[in-house]
Amino acid sequence: MNTLGKKIRLLRHQKGWSQEDVAKRLDISIPAFSKIETGITDVNLSRLNQIAKLFNLSLVELLSTSDANFSFSSFASINESYNKD
Repeated sequence: MNTLGKKIRLLRHQKGWSQEDVAKRLDISIPAFSKIETGITDVNLSRLNQIAKLFNLSLVELLSTSDANFSFSSFASINESYNKD
């Protein structure tokens, strides 16, 4: 899982949304969204903008790894729950 995928996963978990919930909001399949979270697929600019808007972020905030609200220590909880989805 890449850094962007981890951040998207954390944001999704903070909202209490399943992969299915987000996939529906993005109008894509669940497997397509899963590939975004796991970093299997590259995400185009249009999709990045769509994801940023979904989480009420600017594109810069979504792509930033230095966001004060996004801590790499949060990855531990993501990794623990990774196989649950």
